[in-house]
This record gives sequence, C-alpha cells and structure tokens, in this order.
Amino acid sequence: MKKLLLFTCLLCFSTTVFSQLSVRPNPSTLEDSYVYVMDDVLYVTGNIDLSINPTAATEASIYLRGDAQLIQGTTGNSTNTGTGHLSVYQQGFADRYEYNYWTSPVGNASVAVGNEDFGITKLYDVVDNTNSVPALNTAGYDGTSSPLMISNRWIWKFIAGTVYSEWIFVGNSQTVGAGQGFTMKGVDLGADEASTPKQEYDFRGKPNDGNISNAVIDNEFTLIGNPYPSAVDLEAFFLDTDNNTVEASAFFWEQDHTVNSHYLEAYEGGYAQWIPDGSANGLYLPAFFLNYSGDGTDGPPTGASGTPLIERRYSPIGQGFMVRGAIDGSVTMKNSYRVDVKEGAANFSEFKSAPFITENIDESDPEVIERRKERPAIRINVFINDLAASQVVLSFYDKATFGLDRGMDGISSRSNATDMFWSIPGDTEDNRYVIQTVPFDKEAMIPISFTTETNSDFRLYVQDRENFTSKVYLYDSQESTYQLITKDEYTIQSLDAGTYKDRFFLTFQKTDNPATTASAKLESLVTVFQNNPAKLVEIHNPEGIDIAQATLVDMTGKILWSRTDVGTQRLYSYPTGLLSDGIYLLQLKARDNSVTVEKLQVFNK
Repeated sequence: MKKLLLFTCLLCFSTTVFSQLSVRPNPSTLEDSYVYVMDDVLYVTGNIDLSINPTAATEASIYLRGDAQLIQGTTGNSTNTGTGHLSVYQQGFADRYEYNYWTSPVGNASVAVGNEDFGITKLYDVVDNTNSVPALNTAGYDGTSSPLMISNRWIWKFIAGTVYSEWIFVGNSQTVGAGQGFTMKGVDLGADEASTPKQEYDFRGKPNDGNISNAVIDNEFTLIGNPYPSAVDLEAFFLDTDNNTVEASAFFWEQDHTVNSHYLEAYEGGYAQWIPDGSANGLYLPAFFLNYSGDGTDGPPTGASGTPLIERRYSPIGQGFMVRGAIDGSVTMKNSYRVDVKEGAANFSEFKSAPFITENIDESDPEVIERRKERPAIRINVFINDLAASQVVLSFYDKATFGLDRGMDGISSRSNATDMFWSIPGDTEDNRYVIQTVPFDKEAMIPISFTTETNSDFRLYVQDRENFTSKVYLYDSQESTYQLITKDEYTIQSLDAGTYKDRFFLTFQKTDNPATTASAKLESLVTVFQNNPAKLVEIHNPEGIDIAQATLVDMTGKILWSRTDVGTQRLYSYPTGLLSDGIYLLQLKARDNSVTVEKLQVFNK
C-alpha cells in the first residue's frame, strides 16, 4: 500500500518549498511513499532523489495533477537521480491525421545522475487519478484512444536542417535527448474527433532539471521545446545573451484540421511565429498554410491560415517548437526561465494551436486588461494570384531602430518563390522578415519587398490595427504614386518575375514632393567614402542635396551616432578612429524623405 508523506497535505493550500527532496519506500516494509500535488507548485531548491519499490514499476513518487507544476532552483546541470517516477499529465490537441510537436518533461528513470533520454515507451495511459498503464504502440497509420495506442510511424525528430529529408525517424526503438523535440500524431477519437480532439498522456520518468543544451547550426532549424515539468518564459529564454546562438523566434507547426489524410502531398499546414518584441505578451504571427509536394518541398499557398492569435509567451509543459540558428553553437534551457504559470489563454500559456477549443476570457479582468495593452502595430495581408499567401507585421516601439533589433524583428520561415516581406538595413545575409519593429516616424519610408518567379498579381490590405490610427500608404517610387491601404484591398497589378526591394515603401503621409528611391536620387548624386588612413567617413554631396539626417549603425542595428547638421554641405566628414574594425552602415535621409544606406568597412589597426 502506498503512503502519502505527511508534509504533502500542505500542498493543497500553499506553495511548498524544499531545499532538497528525497522520496523513497519504507525500508522495512518496502511500502511506497509519494508526494501528491494538486493545482499548486512544488518548489525544490536543490536536487530530487526518487525511489520506488522495484516490484511496482508503474508507481510514481511525485504526482502533479490539475495545474500543478514542479520547479527546481538548481544552477548548472541536473543531479536528479532515482528509479522513482514523476507523473504529469498533458493533453495533445490533434486527431490521428495531425502532428503535435512535443518535448518531454521527463526522461528514463535510473540510478544514473542527471537527465536521461526519453522514448514513447515512457508514455502511459491514464487509468485513474494515480494509476496508469504503459501506452501501447503500433506500426499502423492510426493510433487509438481507448486503450491508448500510439502510432510509432509518426515519431520523428529534427536535429538541424532546412529540408524535409533531414527529419530523423525515432519510432518506438529510438530515443530523443533531454530538451529535443519530437513529432507525434494524435489518435482516432471516434465521434469526438471532429469537434474536440484531445488526448491525455501521462509522462512518467525522472524529472528533467538544470541546464539542458542542444546543438544548433547557422541558418538551420532545430526542433526543441520546454523540457521541464513547469512552464517556461520564452522571453527570458530568447533574450538571455547566452542564447544569441539562435534567432529570437519560436516557430510552431499548425495543420488544417479539415484535411484527413496521411499522405504528405495532401498536407496543408505551416509555421506560426512568436517573438518577444519587448512587450508584455510578445508578438504572434499566425501560420499561413501551404500545399506540399510528395518530397516535402513547399508548394503554393492554400488560401487558408491558422488560428489568428495563440498566447505563446509562457510555454506550457510538453510544448515543442522550432528555432533557427544564428551561428554554430548550442542553445540552452535553464531553471531560471521556469515560472509557475497555469496553462490557458488568460495566462498567455497555450499548448499548440488547439483550434477546436475555445476558452472564455474575462476581458474585464484588470490583469487581462493590463496584458492586452499591446504595442501599436499593423498587420498587412497579401493575396497573391487570388490566394491568401502571407501576413507581415509592422510594430512600433520607441526603443527600436530602423536596423536589426534582436527579439523585435522576425525572419520568415518560408522560402516561397513568390512572397512579400520586409528587408531591413544591416542584414548582410539578405533575409526576408515578416515581423519588423521600428520607432514611429510619420515621415519614414519603410521598404516593403516582393519576389515572384512568374508574372503575378499582389493584392494588399490592412488586416488589423492594434492601437494604431494613422493612415497607411503604399508608395510606388517608380510611378511616384501613393495608394491608401485599408480594409479594402489595394492591387499591385502584374509584377513581372523578379525581386522588388527598392520600389515600394510603406509610409504614413503623402508629401507634395514624393520621396524617390535611393537609386534615382541619393545613391546617384551623393558619394560616401570611408577614408581609413584619415580615420574619417566622408559624405561628398556636389549637388547640394538637403540631407536631413545621417545615422551610423553597427551590424546589430545599434545606433552609434546620428547627425542633423549635414544639410547641403558639399563635403561633410565625421571621425571614425574610435570605432572597432568591422562593417558599419551609414543611413542618409534627405529632406524629401528619400533614403539610402551605404556600407562602410572600417580599419583602424
């Protein structure tokens, strides 16, 4: 007979803290002892040692039930040990045709010290509040709910890559490391499948703890996730300078739940994106679904999109997501990111997309009102050849720059041959951005870019305004025309094949003397020269163009200086002797709002 440890009765009323926690059977009777936590947080500052009666292999030493979570305060690597299990439930919101991306909060339970690998044989089928039996698995296409039988043919991991062929099969005989993500389809839920597909899984094993690192490769995707039996603050994770090895974006897979097929060429899905953005909730971009070829290559848009808003800041237990490497290295989850946040939209912590589940949020709740104070932003949708293809977001923040800002600008996960995106000064890798954050300047001319492999029609409209009331215009520098963009669509007719980065601009007012492109005016009439022997940057302006502002930024987008005293001087110079050797960008903005950006290569050694 199991025994509940005496001190655990307190867990029903308040958070309980232990410096270290050891749970083990009675040495004389071998009766199991356990900790049971309901809707509360168990906080352990040190390590955890769990033991069970070896004849009771499915018993657990810690039960987390309801919204209960376990948080540990250790630094460095995990020293958890023991053959006892932590048991925590999580629901997957997917039917038998859809993937959820997962990361396990537990690993194999053994006397070995530290985190261990996880396999789907560690998933259990819930019997009652404390008892579970090992889930079955099958090589067939469809899993079942009762008894819980998981199709092992859909268990895959993605260590690093950019194409479909780089997925690695896991099945039921391989494992994933701590912190690695894996895919798993849902199960056949019968009559409930069309309305509320959800399946509860019991994760049983040694609780993951401490620093958990996974390798990343520059410009390649890696599937990771929340590796702990508690929520994780993704803002803290991405803005930790130790994790500058990845772009500050999380990518979440979504599928069209009305498509009932296991064949890849029938899939319709895409990746939603979340960035910290420096605001309370972060900024979320929904998935715009694509068709796929039989080899997994991205195809054309389907015209459908995913859930418009999913609260992602606090990643719940079990959530997996993609990250993209910024350099070769490793990315690390830490206990310092763990938070006691209950799962739910009202708490900004939703698992996957849950498109079939609606949650009533009390919009009059003061905490919800405070969190809903979103940063001003506009969302612009584009229809390409009459199909809804994508969305871009322009967010406004006075601490942002017009260059690159980590955590405020988001690179697209797509590589469509025909698309719309932002191009940001300072990005030497020519990335496509779908999220850009800038300081609001009514006179700003913000480049918006298009690419197409065939003659295509682009139709734009403002899908949503978030605390933003200014008019929005699309300026065509080739035709010197402005078009107001509203909920009514503005059509760019028949762009020929090619990429257009210097023709179209987003702006917020019309001027009598329209801004022309850099190539038509500033770029041709003003010369910028980096005079390294003299340790000066020189601006040669023989035609006396009225330059309103000169701004020097480094390759991270940080403004080093900004001058407004250039004017119509024929020659203007500024010292660069105190700069470190490297590449810099000088942005010149003329009085007529035309802008050009010049690259400087500084050598002072």
